[in-house]
Amino acid sequence: MSQIQLSVIIPFHKQIDFLLRGIRSIKFSLEKAEISVNFELIIINDSPSFSLISLQENLENNFDKAFVDRILIISNKENYGVAISRNVGLDNAKGEFIHILDQDDEISEDFYLLNLQALKTFDWVLCNGYFANINLNKKHLIYLLRPSLNIDNFILDDFVRSPGQVVFKRSLLSNCRFIAPIKYKGADDRFFWILMYGLSPNMKTQ
Repeated sequence: MSQIQLSVIIPFHKQIDFLLRGIRSIKFSLEKAEISVNFELIIINDSPSFSLISLQENLENNFDKAFVDRILIISNKENYGVAISRNVGLDNAKGEFIHILDQDDEISEDFYLLNLQALKTFDWVLCNGYFANINLNKKHLIYLLRPSLNIDNFILDDFVRSPGQVVFKRSLLSNCRFIAPIKYKGADDRFFWILMYGLSPNMKTQ
């Protein structure tokens, strides 16, 4: 078996249509990057009421066998929430690079091609993205031109962003894990990046 180059982690909770649409975008992006075998897609089923059999059948009915064979499904015993589910994925990831997505995220076709090229030089790559309303057929950039899109603003300002905007080397993980926020949604994301930067202050970012 080829060494795993990329681990993609997605916590899942009930919304199967969102999940399938996101996975479809992942598949297209992997194909453009010419990654067909040396990746893994880790789905953390955080919805005990959603049967593992149903999830597996949905994947098999929508994707070819070779792709589905690269998918690892891990079911939580109870609804732990997105932060702990991401940690379960991180604890099981074997790829050289890691990408964490929410179940309603989609990526562009050239996402992995461009990011994996950048990761030949950098340890941590931050991308912009769009908020999209499919019903209204509208979208706008997550991050506008001011202040600039960089790690300082990503961590320090008060705007919540998806971990899906970052691909990073697994070597940065160390003891870095998400914490379940007590009050404010998005606090887990910010703490994770601050902790990673604190543990690896010399990491090369783009």
